Amino acid sequence: MQFSALLRQGKEVPKAEKYEYVETILKLLEMEDMAGAMVGSAGSGLNQEEKKRLTIGVELVSKPELLFFLDEPTSGLDSAAAFNIVRFLRKLADAGVAILCTIHQPSAVLFEYFDELILLKSGGRVVYQGELGKDSQTLIKYFESNGAKKCPHDMNPAEYMLTAIGAGDPNYKGKDFGDVWAESKESKTQTERIRKIVQERSSKPPSHSVDDREYAMPLGVQTSAMVTRTFRAYWRNVDYVLGKFMLHIFTGLFNTFTFFQLGNSATDMQSRLFSVFMTLTISPPLIQQLQPRFIAFRNIYQARESNAKIYSWVAFVVSAILPEIAYSLVAGTIYWCCWYFGIGYPRDSFTLAYVWGLIMLFELVSILSQYLVMEY
Repeated sequence: MQFSALLRQGKEVPKAEKYEYVETILKLLEMEDMAGAMVGSAGSGLNQEEKKRLTIGVELVSKPELLFFLDEPTSGLDSAAAFNIVRFLRKLADAGVAILCTIHQPSAVLFEYFDELILLKSGGRVVYQGELGKDSQTLIKYFESNGAKKCPHDMNPAEYMLTAIGAGDPNYKGKDFGDVWAESKESKTQTERIRKIVQERSSKPPSHSVDDREYAMPLGVQTSAMVTRTFRAYWRNVDYVLGKFMLHIFTGLFNTFTFFQLGNSATDMQSRLFSVFMTLTISPPLIQQLQPRFIAFRNIYQARESNAKIYSWVAFVVSAILPEIAYSLVAGTIYWCCWYFGIGYPRDSFTLAYVWGLIMLFELVSILSQYLVMEY
């Protein structure tokens, strides 16, 4: 949430103010107890309802100016979790956030949390638009007054309105409530209301200048935030880092003890050369370790963060490469220590530094060439 606030609020907003607003949203969504939790993946970390709340919070901290839109926020949740999500939305609406929300098959309790309803039938035609009223009585009276059957007192208003318009019933032969709405006085009232709002807004000068920036923050801030986040992700992913280091350690030791303390004969010189060749064989497993991790990062960027214009492609690529380079240089140095000294290579300072530099260059080439292949 801090990452979203940092990169999606304007650069004119101080960083401290952005983080303070994050704390406000955490309290509003009742998420203080999980503020430092790991999000995790399926089966670990936050549960599904908590992830829904987090998704809402990530969008809220960007301070949407006009409207907050949610597409089926209760889908896949049980009744208790769905109730919590809608309850949080109600709190946001009471705090002054305009919320437009699509919702399927709501219970009567959830349905009556909303202020207004837009009901669409097949083809996108409006069937009803307006207030629900206390206990949805305004909606129910509209349908009953236009020829629908009387709503039983124990029936969910959401189910009643769908039954009244024949939704999902291929044998429905009742009124076309799309035509009924188009001719109703309620429709004319709503049309006039919208016309007045548009007229009133269009007559007022804009409250602020139009911001034509593609991204809220400059490229330097994007890159710094992304590199910091990726380094933190690497530090938390113990399995990946440990796997990279152990691969270098075991490969280096295996190479060393295979050609331990070689002499100066022609056969030994061939063995030294073959030991150097074996060093290059570490590249394929390194690539196999790197590919799934990078593809996961790229999928997140393409599916969510690119569309939200949080940061640019350049910031993403730099943040993907720099942490990998840092860890690879450390791992390459460990490999060099495990491999070089046990075989019998020259020990003078120039040769030591020269071979170490070649190992570092090999690590860089392995990483950068693989990123180029995965990108293009």
